Amino acid sequence: QRFEQQVEKHPDQVACIQGATRLTYGELNHQANQLAAWLQEVGVARDKRVGVCLSRSPWMLVCTLAVWKAGGCYVPMDADYPTARLQHMLEAGQVDCLLTESSLLADLPMVEPTLCVDRDWDQCAQRDGENRYLRTQANQLCYLIFTSGSTGLPKGAAVMHQGFVNLVNWLVQEFAFDDTDRVLLMSAFGFDLTQKNLFAPLISGGAVVIPEMTHYDPEKIVDTLKTQTITRINAAPSAFYPIL
Repeated sequence: QRFEQQVEKHPDQVACIQGATRLTYGELNHQANQLAAWLQEVGVARDKRVGVCLSRSPWMLVCTLAVWKAGGCYVPMDADYPTARLQHMLEAGQVDCLLTESSLLADLPMVEPTLCVDRDWDQCAQRDGENRYLRTQANQLCYLIFTSGSTGLPKGAAVMHQGFVNLVNWLVQEFAFDDTDRVLLMSAFGFDLTQKNLFAPLISGGAVVIPEMTHYDPEKIVDTLKTQTITRINAAPSAFYPIL
């Protein structure tokens, strides 16, 4: 709902950037609505878990927004996780549906239904791109994040919309985010830190900038800072020092 308010205010403003790729607020919202319609058709509803396993791209935003618009809870999964960890996350997370891309299918256990956004998008493109008008409740599941598993098997921590909205609102207010911001996404998709970095810009009218890299690359990050006129980054100290 907060994101859709920004869509209404400036649909033609850029919401996501990766290299030469640009998605406006209107385009991002339209695609998320189309995917949300498909998700609802295959049974995604309140608190249903949807695995999202993608390489770093604007599809991360399309898919996570679509899951919320359908009423579900997303489970972020890094594309380069070992197969055993992905298997555990899908099983322990009780994932009902999977969004991924065709190049990753060989490393993923079978989940039904599965949609490959790069191969099967025509299944969604036939749907209308109108907002779903599904009222999200504060105590609904928002996302399920898995721990590193350094003390045993990774454990899934359930985050509710109430807590996440509180965190994102604090971040936006404390650091005065606005529609001129360009926020660089440094951290991995499956890391808890990443989730607020995805959505704080999108409820402020700013843009999420995804560097063109597979793994952490300080030189690529510095280059992106310059070429994309980044205004904010959020990173752990160990990731920040090499950039300095």
